[in-house]
Amino acid sequence: MKDCERFLGAPYENVNRWMDEFYATAGPKHRRFRHHWEGVREAERLFGEDGANAAIVHILRDCRNVPKAADYDSGAADALGLKAAWPVSAYIHYTEEAFSTLVKYTLEGPMAVVLWAFFRSEGELHSLLNGLSRLSPSQHAEYLQNWPKIHARWIEMNSQPIPPASVSEVKGDMRTYFDETAIVLHGLFAQLPGARFAMVPVDQLITPLTLIDYEYVEELKATLTGTEPRDIAAFALPRQIAVSAKAAVDASGRAVNFISAEKSLALTPLTVTEIPGVGFEVKASVIGTPQLILVSHVAGRLYLRSGVHRAYLLASLGFKEIPCVLSEENQIPMVMGVYPTFTPQILAQPRPPLLMDTFDPTLTLMIPAVRTTKIIRISAEELVLPVD
Repeated sequence: MKDCERFLGAPYENVNRWMDEFYATAGPKHRRFRHHWEGVREAERLFGEDGANAAIVHILRDCRNVPKAADYDSGAADALGLKAAWPVSAYIHYTEEAFSTLVKYTLEGPMAVVLWAFFRSEGELHSLLNGLSRLSPSQHAEYLQNWPKIHARWIEMNSQPIPPASVSEVKGDMRTYFDETAIVLHGLFAQLPGARFAMVPVDQLITPLTLIDYEYVEELKATLTGTEPRDIAAFALPRQIAVSAKAAVDASGRAVNFISAEKSLALTPLTVTEIPGVGFEVKASVIGTPQLILVSHVAGRLYLRSGVHRAYLLASLGFKEIPCVLSEENQIPMVMGVYPTFTPQILAQPRPPLLMDTFDPTLTLMIPAVRTTKIIRISAEELVLPVD
């Protein structure tokens, strides 16, 4: 009730008592009743939109997330509605500041910070804002009008190249964790020839992403179990990836859709194997890709290839050096992913966009972002074509 008073302006005692009505019969396991998105929709039907918001605040206080009803049965959520994949520290180290941010993003929608000073043209910025922001038309027009003077600052900065990057060795508990992880994830490291573990300075990291998704950063906070060296190493190079997705097969049996809100879902390349006397077998896997902090060392520069949001979170906590997997390469990597990226041409400029630039209000634009989901569709067709 105090939370509802704080965020919604009223205690909504009737809603909160309704939410916990099953405690009398189910005790601590009462959360599988109404403590999920289906319960929120029922609260909206009974108490209106404000009642639904009160239900959301109630569930977030209890569970630090709003699960689906099916999550209790599938094991994605435990009996208390907590994400089963999250460590206990995600809850015992849960600050009031983090809770306030979570409520804000859940009720009002996600926010993102855009490195708009580094866009090459007004058209590029227009496309991003049009596709990823919840800005009103007037706000959109105002930002486009102000962009040239912001971009002028980058043109001035571009006359001062960044210095050559420096790296150092990983030691102590971090090194022990990394060596253990290299054995567990040997298949991954086989795809990164010449990769090694290193400590890199955050102020020299070049970011390929045009934005930082604050909602995703809040999600990652739950997996940062502490600030000891081994905790940081485990955050920079996680051994396990929790993936929650739904699969829906078309009635034809020739297509399947995988739907997930998680950014790490990916499709592996197709493989074709001949079955003698029968035909061919085509295989693919839908997997969670490891979001490790991977950095490419190219011509004295450090380019983040993955784990940008992880690196951002560590930088926001004041870390000056962070551990990573470092790969020696000859050219700037082309990064493809869920979030829009800068072209290699921008990253090759004398003054490319740096990770620490995302903390500079004179180079960035805060926008209300669109919440997205990821769909992977695999389908097959049969065609009969005329030939000469």
